[in-house]
Amino acid sequence: MHYRYLEHGAFYAIITLSAVMFAQSLIHIPEVITGLSGAGLIGLSLWASIQANRAEALHQS
Repeated sequence: MHYRYLEHGAFYAIITLSAVMFAQSLIHIPEVITGLSGAGLIGLSLWASIQANRAEALHQS
């Protein structure tokens, strides 16, 4: 199975985590926010990939 959006989601998660790390040098940001932001973006990209695969399989049949 091919997860077409997963790589993009990982890149967006890395960008978000770097922005949060930069912001942490200025203000306090809880670690829960840091972890959930990255995991949330990867989860959304996984969900979007699964939905796209289902739609493509439905369209082909």
